[in-house]
Amino acid sequence: MAASTSGPRGFEVLKASPSRQRRPLRTVLFGLGGAVSLVLLAACTPNGAGAETDFAENVTTTAARLSLDGQCGSSSCSHRFAYSAPGVATKYTAPTASHAPNHLQRFNTNVSGLTANKLYTVQACTRDVLGGGQFSSWDCAAPTEFRTTTFNNPLQQPPTGNMKLAAPNMVKVGGYYYTIGSFSDFGNDPTNYQVRRSTDMMTWSPIGLSFTATNSIPDVGNLWVPAWRSTRATTRSTCNDADIKLGGAEIAYLGGTWYLMATFASDVTNPGAACDTTSPYDAITVRSIGIATASNPEGPYTWKATPSDAISDNEDHIDPSLFVDPDDPSSRWLVYSVSYIDDRDNMRLKAYPVDANLDRNGSSVILLRTDVDTKTYELDGPNSYRQEGGAMFKHDGHFFVYYATGNTANAQQGTYPYVMAMARSQTLPPNDAGSGNLFVKTGVEIGNSTGTTWKGPGHGGVIQDARGAFWYVYQAKNGDDQKKGFLQPMYYDQTQHNFYFQGGAIKATNIGVPFP
Repeated sequence: MAASTSGPRGFEVLKASPSRQRRPLRTVLFGLGGAVSLVLLAACTPNGAGAETDFAENVTTTAARLSLDGQCGSSSCSHRFAYSAPGVATKYTAPTASHAPNHLQRFNTNVSGLTANKLYTVQACTRDVLGGGQFSSWDCAAPTEFRTTTFNNPLQQPPTGNMKLAAPNMVKVGGYYYTIGSFSDFGNDPTNYQVRRSTDMMTWSPIGLSFTATNSIPDVGNLWVPAWRSTRATTRSTCNDADIKLGGAEIAYLGGTWYLMATFASDVTNPGAACDTTSPYDAITVRSIGIATASNPEGPYTWKATPSDAISDNEDHIDPSLFVDPDDPSSRWLVYSVSYIDDRDNMRLKAYPVDANLDRNGSSVILLRTDVDTKTYELDGPNSYRQEGGAMFKHDGHFFVYYATGNTANAQQGTYPYVMAMARSQTLPPNDAGSGNLFVKTGVEIGNSTGTTWKGPGHGGVIQDARGAFWYVYQAKNGDDQKKGFLQPMYYDQTQHNFYFQGGAIKATNIGVPFP
């Protein structure tokens, strides 16, 4: 049971025990027809974690909905919000009705009349109900900030404009954010094979990408791939994944070393056979995960001599993603997707532990299965289900996995609406989960393309900005059939222990800027 400390008078601010972090007093500004969305906190810092921080969603210049997750102490209480900006007088929301003690709830208050491009401060204030129509004086938490400033998706790469980016992730080191994505979607143009860098998460510049010849074979332009990758894969262009380059690529920074992870065709089965062009998959080409290291984010990278995962005649391993437990940095896992040559209709999300050099260090764990607790949004075709592009992170004592699902084949043509889904767990055991799901599927598509021309959202990664707000970087595409990079804030509901997007849909315009 989480301990508590006092925030504003009469309102308990939850603190975390070492085994279970709990969110403190929190306010959120939600979008309201062109509004601001923000998370705020009381003056408490949870044990073992930084204070909860603020972020913005659906920011325009006019309105907001303030929201609070919290609970009164031993007596009933009510609350209100105070907000102001330079040159803007302090305003107060109307006091809420009295709330019962010792019960975690979410409360909302609408505000309007905000001024564009201002840095606002806002406080959550609480008073005790004394009885007989009497109240204590207002007691307010420490102020926090939000901006009435927006940006639009896709992410930008001047001077070319919208940034081509497939299956991206993002990492922050020093004063910069870095990203890379899958190169298999962009043909043989070497200008697409770049690491990008940004100071604000929204506008990006390419900084290059290079490799050493060690354990490598040349591909196109400046791209070298692992020597164990099939040489036949460079010529069998009629096969799906035959010309795979850096599939589902991701970069990471760990212990002073940069890592580049990607998927490659390994062709270990029947290498002399002809390509099976009648199948959506090349049934004789399996895929494995390669890892390269460098001292700089742009390289030069050196591929490890062997795949990170053991090559199997029956398994495709794709879409690697590194997870490091923020509460135990020695707990490191490589998350990936698995399909089976003899069972293409069902996929798994799995993970195996890795050491400080990202070498495999134990048995795999099944995080999710499509054939257990199957959801309709996981349907990929008749009796076929998909889970790929997984990204794992941890918050509030829970592990979360975002993954791409649904009809991904049609998504490549921009025709399907749902791909982002989420699952959660409070444990990550060192043994394989066997036939069940280690993670519990939330049962809700947390991101879709309703109301926008952008399709096929998902296949991304999770990152926190300078104030701790969670963001999801992902791919989406429209009529030009080119995947672009998107960035969107993620919101946490402590009462449900779930993350969500505003409206459950991807956002292309009027998104509150991050705090880089």
